Amino acid sequence: MRGVAIHLVAVAMLAACGGHEDAGPTELPPGEIEWTSLVPSTFRAAYPEPAKLVIRDPVAYAKLWNTVAAEMAPIPAPPAVAFSSEMVLAICLGPGPSGRAVGLRSVERLGDEIVVTYGVREGKAGGPETRSGPCAIVSVPRTDLPVTWRREGEEPK
Repeated sequence: MRGVAIHLVAVAMLAACGGHEDAGPTELPPGEIEWTSLVPSTFRAAYPEPAKLVIRDPVAYAKLWNTVAAEMAPIPAPPAVAFSSEMVLAICLGPGPSGRAVGLRSVERLGDEIVVTYGVREGKAGGPETRSGPCAIVSVPRTDLPVTWRREGEEPK
């Protein structure tokens, strides 16, 4: 039954993303890039490990959504994303101590790359472990430029 539900969610996502021809990536000017949060800042995901993801197609998005929403019953429909003009950025901390949080601080084009700066609030040492962890998922204008992730306060590499 779960397999049928996942398949139906994937089909619904593909339909929601439209059957439009791919318009291709957007030429982004240098500087700040606006993003749209797809989940609340308190979102806790069932993602099994820490991950920083760049998703440019609806099939990969369906896989992400079915993983992060796995502990919800029933799994809700994912937020709509128009992959002809948008892509998804996701950062998940995975299981760990309670009290942790993650959030995007900025997304910007610097030269020939997109730089995503994020912040992490660590949980209490020795606190209870959780099966889910904080996850930030946003949509941004689609581009083929490489994406670099930078933790707030870290020096660029």
